[in-house]
Amino acid sequence: MDTETIFDIASLTKSFTAAAIASMVDEKVLDWGKTVHFYMPRLQFSDPYLTANVTMRDLLSHRTGLRNNAAPFRGHLSRTQIVDLFRSLEPVPPFRARWEYSNIGYALAGEIAASVANTSWEELVTHRLIEPLGMRRTTAYFDSVPAMGNYASGHVMIDGIQRPVARGRERHTTAAAGAVQSSANDLATWLLFQLGDGTFKGKRVLSSSSMG
Repeated sequence: MDTETIFDIASLTKSFTAAAIASMVDEKVLDWGKTVHFYMPRLQFSDPYLTANVTMRDLLSHRTGLRNNAAPFRGHLSRTQIVDLFRSLEPVPPFRARWEYSNIGYALAGEIAASVANTSWEELVTHRLIEPLGMRRTTAYFDSVPAMGNYASGHVMIDGIQRPVARGRERHTTAAAGAVQSSANDLATWLLFQLGDGTFKGKRVLSSSSMG
């Protein structure tokens, strides 16, 4: 293992999804205050009030009350089916009442942003963040890692011995919530980008207001 070894960064992916969406807000392609239904008219929530009020800010702030973490659906539903699933999800705490962790909310946010940009979530994150920051050992394509080499594998105890296990293939459905893979060197770049208030090596990637 070294500084170029690729690891599964799991939910740190959410910071990439939020930053990609923020770049679209900077370009006025998206608006934090408009409802997500405005951007994806076919999207319907179980409560009409949610359909009329949920914004991208709500999804990224985990405050819709929809806490389903989507684990049961990984690999079993398409992204289109995940969007349709919101018709039947009931909020547990009331809308905007408190923070309630929601992987599925980020999956939806990523799908809406990709739809507006007429691309995939993977391409959105790659072109708006990974490439501009020169993160050569980072990928939004979960299944591409083996071909990149030098990557860490999950391990389990089998007969008292730690053994590597095969990589899962179920991340596609909820990729925007947890599919990015990266190295220590590249995550240092990601931190410098954060500390630089949206800039890296003198180049502005996100506006200061979006970083705030």
